[in-house]
Amino acid sequence: MTQIVNAIEELDSLSEEAEILQTMLSSAQEMRLDSEGRMMLPAEFVAYAELDGQALFSGIGRSFQVWQPTAFRRRETDSRARAKRDGVPSLRLRPRSTSNEGAG
Repeated sequence: MTQIVNAIEELDSLSEEAEILQTMLSSAQEMRLDSEGRMMLPAEFVAYAELDGQALFSGIGRSFQVWQPTAFRRRETDSRARAKRDGVPSLRLRPRSTSNEGAG
């Protein structure tokens, strides 16, 4: 969450991009696990995501998203169709840190 906040703060505070990201961040919540390792979703999140008895956890790098399964499948199908039509977006990869080379 700190990385996201820092990245938003680097934007022009009056830009449309900053406004959109600030609005999205204002409703973000960090989830905590209970003593048994369960994540309890707030009722407003369950209602917004239309989770009715089922949830799909989608791993995305170091985090994950929680989806209503049918909505996720629609998004997945749409994303794959756009990638096929327009090509996969390029990423700017940063070089790996060399400080851990030779460790292990």
